[in-house]
Amino acid sequence: MGLTACGTDSAPVAGAPRAELGLTPSPLRAGDPLTFSLTLSGTPAPWNVALFVENPDGEIQQLLPNRLRTSPVTLAPGAAYQFPGAGAEIQLRAGEPLGTHTALLFAAPAPLNLDGISAYAGAQAAFATVSVQGRGHLETELLTRLRTAGPGVSTLLRFDITR
Repeated sequence: MGLTACGTDSAPVAGAPRAELGLTPSPLRAGDPLTFSLTLSGTPAPWNVALFVENPDGEIQQLLPNRLRTSPVTLAPGAAYQFPGAGAEIQLRAGEPLGTHTALLFAAPAPLNLDGISAYAGAQAAFATVSVQGRGHLETELLTRLRTAGPGVSTLLRFDITR
C-alpha cells in the first residue's frame, strides 16, 4: 500500500478535536484482508463516527455505521478502534478496482443523521450506499453534506490496491 496523503482538514490546534485514520497491511494487494484504525483526540467525551470509502471508479460506500452493529460506533478519546475488529463477523478484503482509493472518517459530538446521505440497497445489505456517487465526490459533496448536517471533524486517507 502506498499512502499518498493522510491528515486532517487543517493544521491541528492544541486541545481541538482531531480524528485520525490508518490502514493495515502495507503494501495492500488485491485479496489481502485489511483493517482500518480509527482514533480521536482533543475531546473529553466519546464522539459518533462514520467511515466511507471511494474506489477509483467513484463508487462510494459507507462502512460505518452498518447493519452488523445495533448501536452507533463511538470513539473514546485516545482509544484506537479497529474495523473490522478481532472476532468480527466479517473480514474486509482489498479488491477490484485496483488503484487509489480514498477513505473518509467523520466524527461528531452528536448522533449522526445520515438520512438522505446513504441508504441500504436491500434488507440483507450490511453496508449502505452513499447517495452521491462519482470520482472526487467523497471529498466534495459528501463531506459538505456531513458538515451541513452537524459539526464535526474529518480526515482523509488515500491508499493504493495493487496486484
